[in-house]
Amino acid sequence: MESASENVTEPVLLGARTMVVDDHPLFRLGLRTLFDLEPGVDCVGEAANTSDALKVAAEVGLDVALVDMMMPGGEDGIALTARLRALQPACKIIGLSMVDEPAKIAQLFLAGASGYVLKTQPIEELVGAIKTVLDGIRYLPPQISADRVDGMIDSPRSPLERLTAREREVIQHLVEGASNGEIATLLFISERTVETHRQRILRKLGAHSIVEVIAIASRCGMTVLRE
Repeated sequence: MESASENVTEPVLLGARTMVVDDHPLFRLGLRTLFDLEPGVDCVGEAANTSDALKVAAEVGLDVALVDMMMPGGEDGIALTARLRALQPACKIIGLSMVDEPAKIAQLFLAGASGYVLKTQPIEELVGAIKTVLDGIRYLPPQISADRVDGMIDSPRSPLERLTAREREVIQHLVEGASNGEIATLLFISERTVETHRQRILRKLGAHSIVEVIAIASRCGMTVLRE
C-alpha cells in the first residue's frame, strides 16, 4: 500500500469540499479560518457529533472529511468513518487524533479512511495531507511507522478469534439488534451474565462502545441488521 509521510510545505489543491467533525468549537473555528485562507479548500460543513456529521453527508457532496477519532455520544471516529463511506464512497476521510496508536490507525484504514493526522502536527501538514489523499495516496505522519500499521492491516487473524464461543454467540445477537434481555432469553442465561460478556467483548476487541464492536463484526463478515 502506497504511503506518504513527508512534509508538504507548498500544497497545490484543485478544490476540496471539506467537512470538519470535532466536538471542540475552537478547533473547528481554527480549521475553518485556515481553509478560508486556502483557495483550494472549501469548508462546506462542520459537525460536533456523529449525528450532525451524517446529516451533512446526506445533504452535501464531500471530497474530504476530517474526523476526530474521539467522538462524543458513544461512537468513535472509526465507526463514523465506516458510515460516512457508506453514504459517500468517493469521500476521502482523514482521522484526527492526539495519539499515535498503530492498532487504532489500522482499524481506521480498515473502516475506509485514507489518512491520519496528529493534532500536534503543524497546520500546513494537514493541508498537505488533504492534497495527498486527493491524489489517491494514503497519508501517515512521519513519526508513525507505516510498516507497523500495515502489519496489523494485513494480519490474517480475525479479531473475533480472540473471543470464546459464548462471546461469539453474544456478539452475533448484538449485531442482529437484540437487547440484553433478549440475548439472555435466547441463551438461557441472566442479563447480568450477558452484560459481563459484553464488557469482555469490548476489552478483547479494544473497542469503546457496542457501536464500534458492531463495526468490527461487520468488517469480519457478520451480517449487521442494526441501524
